[in-house]
Amino acid sequence: VQSLALIPLMSVRASADALLPVSGLLILASPDVERFQAGMGVDFLVHLGQLASASLSRLQAAP
Repeated sequence: VQSLALIPLMSVRASADALLPVSGLLILASPDVERFQAGMGVDFLVHLGQLASASLSRLQAAP
């Protein structure tokens, strides 16, 4: 692994859109040293984290 992107996963409250503290991490790894760099845009990664967080929150809330 030569580069990493660490994306926080947040718990979404059922009664509001407010986010709770980090409940996990989505880790993307690449053998390409230039895949994830400090100067890169993160909009897509943030959106990916939000989608994953929302999906996982629904699973946690299920009986």
